[in-house]
Amino acid sequence: MIGECSELDKVNILMDETHEHCQLKIEKLYQENKHLKRANSKLKNESKELRRLIHKLKQNKQKNHYKNGKRGTKFNG
Repeated sequence: MIGECSELDKVNILMDETHEHCQLKIEKLYQENKHLKRANSKLKNESKELRRLIHKLKQNKQKNHYKNGKRGTKFNG
């Protein structure tokens, strides 16, 4: 009986250590995930801002290809 109890105690101690180890690992992963989410969010915002800027610059470059705003005429002028 005494040998079995010590074996159970050893198993319980091992289980407790494993549980603590897993908890620490999960907390570490949670913090890393939080950090990566923030970094991802910042990069998404930068990307959106650059897309808006590119779109704005393209809008400024586009010109009306009709002369004096006239359309549908055979001749220019």
